[in-house]
Amino acid sequence: MARVSIIVPTRNRAKLLPKALESILAQTYTDWECIVIDDISEDKTLGIIKQFAERDKRIQYIHLDKHHHIAKARNIGIRASQSPLIAYLDDDDIYYRDFLSEMISHFDKNPQCQFAYCKVMPLVVEYDKNYNIIKQTRREMIINKPFVKEHLYEINYISIISVIHTRELIEQVGNYDKNLYTHDDWDMFLRMAKVADFDYIPQFLVEYRWHKDSISNINKEEKEKVRGYILDKNKIDSANRLQRYPPDIEREK
Repeated sequence: MARVSIIVPTRNRAKLLPKALESILAQTYTDWECIVIDDISEDKTLGIIKQFAERDKRIQYIHLDKHHHIAKARNIGIRASQSPLIAYLDDDDIYYRDFLSEMISHFDKNPQCQFAYCKVMPLVVEYDKNYNIIKQTRREMIINKPFVKEHLYEINYISIISVIHTRELIEQVGNYDKNLYTHDDWDMFLRMAKVADFDYIPQFLVEYRWHKDSISNINKEEKEKVRGYILDKNKIDSANRLQRYPPDIEREK
């Protein structure tokens, strides 16, 4: 059994997924398994996944027979995985080569740890027609700060690609909410934060790539609707929340 399972949901990302999977193969830490969940892609994504699975047996894949949102895909991947630790990578982002080694080292040194996250390099990228990067700039985001539970009540400042948590923790709080098509990670972190401490690793170990086709590109009205659902579900009201965008969470530049 591998020490850590990496869950990679994907849909119609034939041009970008290879970069994500190559970053997993490049890890200096090698005791991992990767579960790729293809959400019934309509391009060449499935064929590319099969090529990677043939190249390295640590990569497994599941091809869904109907379209689901990303939360359901993550749940399916987690159920198929076996490792005591669970990590995530979105199909358009990448790990730096020491991500797993540094994070697993933290768990080894801190056996009580149930959840750890690292610093994220946030980039806005532009691709040419062959999806080669032609321009990239640092994006301003509210991330890369030590954990304060009350800040999480206002905004999700933890990127899911920077996280590793124990299997026991997610078994304790339950699956990702399949009703959510975005921000399902925020809902999960809020539930996990009720029962576990979060450890912060102040190293840049992953790269979040924001681009015109990013799933996170939803309009403000939809974001507020989802935000309200999550806050109501987790029973977070103005009495236990800080002022929105607290001043001591500095924007990453």
